[in-house]
Amino acid sequence: MPFLAQLHARRLRARPSTAAGVRSRGQSMVELALVMPVVLLVILGGIDFGRVFLGWVDLHAMARHAADYAAANPDAWSTVDPDAGAQAEYLRQIRREAQDINCTVPSTLPAPSFPSGPDGDDGLGVPVTVRISCSFYLITPMIGAIVGNPVTVSASAAFPIRNGTITGIPTPTPSPAHTATPSPTASPSPTPSPSPTPSPSPTPTGTAGATPTASPTATAAPTPTPSPTPAMCVVPNLVGESIKLAADLWGIKGHGNDDGAQFTTTLVFSPLVGKNDSGRVTSQTLVAGGNRPCASTGMTVNWSP
Repeated sequence: MPFLAQLHARRLRARPSTAAGVRSRGQSMVELALVMPVVLLVILGGIDFGRVFLGWVDLHAMARHAADYAAANPDAWSTVDPDAGAQAEYLRQIRREAQDINCTVPSTLPAPSFPSGPDGDDGLGVPVTVRISCSFYLITPMIGAIVGNPVTVSASAAFPIRNGTITGIPTPTPSPAHTATPSPTASPSPTPSPSPTPSPSPTPTGTAGATPTASPTATAAPTPTPSPTPAMCVVPNLVGESIKLAADLWGIKGHGNDDGAQFTTTLVFSPLVGKNDSGRVTSQTLVAGGNRPCASTGMTVNWSP
């Protein structure tokens, strides 16, 4: 019996008091109240970041489709002879892409940008750039107060012109038209003698034949001037190369022990490469190893970070 009493007393001493349990639960509630705003801020900030990134991806796809269409119809934005149907289709494609984007696109959409302007003489391979911006509304109040609300998101894309003449190739001088040799003037027919009259011993009279005119000498056509043969370069394989070296390998500069391909045109990057961007080329529009004119060949490369 004394043993059972001692065991019961030990159990009572080991059991925490009710007041201690209440204090422990109260401390947990205070800690939760302090941590919960920070946790919610991190969660909402992550959701906003994901929404902005998804909106930028959709906006970039929209700019690519618009630039691709503008490159196929470069003369539609001419102020001299504009193509209203092509411009309407350009706006329709952008608005169709904007239906599923979680960013507000402005009502007035930008026209494509040409290096020489809408009335310039941009030839085959010259890049056309489309830049589109939209307004993104954040759901996190604190982040919106810091970075602003709405946040402006922009994306741009460039595609080479696919219709027109290749710039840099000399136009051959047309051969002068061949001058037809004039036909010789026909000799006049002699006048027939009049019929004799019943008078005795009539003396017939007649007109002597005219002297034929000599044919003019034919003028020889000038020899046509042969067209100069443009210099040819080999298209390099830029897939996998760094975007910081791709332009040098395409041009004359080269890198290290690798000589440049000697093309004098500008290599087009899609999307455009910024000052602090880094990444590698994933694809190119021309097949590597082919011979192309050095002064007029244009090529676009796609890259990713």
